[in-house]
Order: sequence, then C-alpha cells, then structure tokens
Amino acid sequence: MSFSPLYPLPKSTQKWGYDHIPDVYNKVDKQWRQITGDGSFISGLLRLLSGYKGNGKFSRGPDSWISLDTVSVGIAHWWADTIPDLFSRIATEKPLLTKWAWGEEAAEAMKDPKFLKGHLKAKRGAVPHNKKFDWLLSGWYEISRHPEVIEICVKDWIDSYIPPGQSVFKKYKWKLGTTLAGLVRLANSRGAKGMASLVKKGMSELGTDSETEVLPFVYKELYKKPERWEQITSWNQFKQPFKREKGSLLTPDQLDFVSPPIVRVDGSSPLFVKEGSLLTCS
Repeated sequence: MSFSPLYPLPKSTQKWGYDHIPDVYNKVDKQWRQITGDGSFISGLLRLLSGYKGNGKFSRGPDSWISLDTVSVGIAHWWADTIPDLFSRIATEKPLLTKWAWGEEAAEAMKDPKFLKGHLKAKRGAVPHNKKFDWLLSGWYEISRHPEVIEICVKDWIDSYIPPGQSVFKKYKWKLGTTLAGLVRLANSRGAKGMASLVKKGMSELGTDSETEVLPFVYKELYKKPERWEQITSWNQFKQPFKREKGSLLTPDQLDFVSPPIVRVDGSSPLFVKEGSLLTCS
C-alpha cells in the first residue's frame, strides 16, 4: 500500500546529520508560545519538553518533523516507534482531519497502528529523510497545527510521561515542584523505567532519599545534563512546593488551544485555515 502527498512539502534543512522539514529549531513560534504562556505548571512542563529558549523561541513546535530515529515529530519528537500509536489516536478521534491530511484510504489504514509500524520500520540513528515518507510528512505539515491535533498530542504526552513522574514523587513523599518537573523530564528522555532507575541509583550512591540532594545529583552526575536542572530550578512555574488544586495542574483543561492564530514559524498558514474549512471538527 503506497500513497502520494496531497499538499506541498515544506523546505528541508539539514542540521547535525539529519533533516528538519520544516526547520523550526530556535525559531519564534507565536502559536505554541501563546498556548504555553499562562505561567502554569503544565505550561512550564510543555515549554521544558519543547526546548524553550526564551524570547518566544523553541527547539521544536507542533509541526516539527526530523529524520532522526527514522522519523521524529511534534513537540515531544515522538519517533517512528511511537508515532503509529499517536497517529492512530488522531485518526480515530478526528477522522475528518485525518482524511483531509492523508486521504480516505490512508486515514482508514492509520487507525490500526500496525500499518504505520510496518511502513516506518523504526530504527535509531541520524539518517536523511526517506522520500517514501513524503505522503505522511505532507499530511502532518497540513494538520499538525490544528488546535484539536495539538490538544491530542498534549494529552498523549501527559498520559505517557506525567504518571511515572507522579508515582516516584508520591513514593518518596517529595514536595518540591522542581522535583516533579525534573522527574517528568527524565521520564520523557529515558522512559519510566530509566527515570526510576536513575533515581534509585542516585539514592544508593548518596545514601539518602532527600529530594534536594537526589535530583541535582542525578541530573549532574548520572544523566549528565546539569544545564537542564539549572533551567528547571530557575523557572517560576516550578519554584513553589507542588500543590495539586482542583485536579487541574497536570491536565490540559486549562490550556487555550483555540484562540491563538494558527500560524507556522515562517508566517504561513495551512490550507484548511485559508479555506476556512475544518477549523472545528469536534
């Protein structure tokens, strides 16, 4: 089964041995900046995840597509092994958008994650863009900035990475917002098991479960990313003791996906915006 692109492809730029299509690295992203700009804990996590550089610039935005690890997309750089489940969720929950992006036959096939797993054949490493994925890139570039697609991506990330961080946070009766943010960031990078293993190793080497000692040690000595810990501890979103209020701090419910203008980093808009179609699909 093969498909053709339905929309023009974005310009490709190579960095660090793989392709960025489009190049959104270290660019001002007005749409994503506004979505994550309310100063809340969850917005802080999303900015941390997407590599916020300050001044409205991010490492990756909603329509990011790179050829690292076969293919990696979006704010969390879901890679070829996890994209099939994410796209299956989009195809199932938003069939009209999926048909608009990829056509009826592909949209139906994508509901089963096995289809894309077989098509992408996930492998780690930096490789050039494979043109057999042009059809998938074309549709992703067209709908990835749709508010309802962004919301699905945010929910998918929350469902995948916040519970493991919360589990360790509660297990050791830790209190600090910086600690929870650090755990979630580790889970996103190393997976739930990898995060828990690093924490356990840090406690073993230090001989304590003090959060003010364990997390800094893990980031500096084991994870080898001291700059990420410095970033986490410097952001106002995480500085206070973490207190969950009304169940909203770690859910996307408070985020405004709809109001920000749908615009890419180069100032262009997807076709569905220009035609005024599919702006609301729920």
